[in-house]
Amino acid sequence: MAEQAAARRPWARRARGRLATPAEAGAAARAIGFPVVAKIARPAIAHKTEAGAVALDLRNEAALAAALSRIAATSARAVPGLVVEQLLIERQVAGAVAELIVGVKRDAQFGLAW
Repeated sequence: MAEQAAARRPWARRARGRLATPAEAGAAARAIGFPVVAKIARPAIAHKTEAGAVALDLRNEAALAAALSRIAATSARAVPGLVVEQLLIERQVAGAVAELIVGVKRDAQFGLAW
């Protein structure tokens, strides 16, 4: 059943990302398949897009390497002294219809609340 659903949504089969060090990012992108998205994996930067810590539609290793340099530079400006230790590398999804943002809060009385 899940395989049939994934066949109708080809992006669902490869939607998982990989955490990688900057040195491992190229191998992770090759394993996932280009084009990819790279995003810093550090909680110190809450709004990664605004801080320039996300790069989209990276179509080859040269584009990925250039993006990693940009991410390192812009992240260090956003949080002085920050070192990029890990990145999340994910497959670029095309043709998305909507974006979903989910917020979760831990309430002392009710636990997790959406």
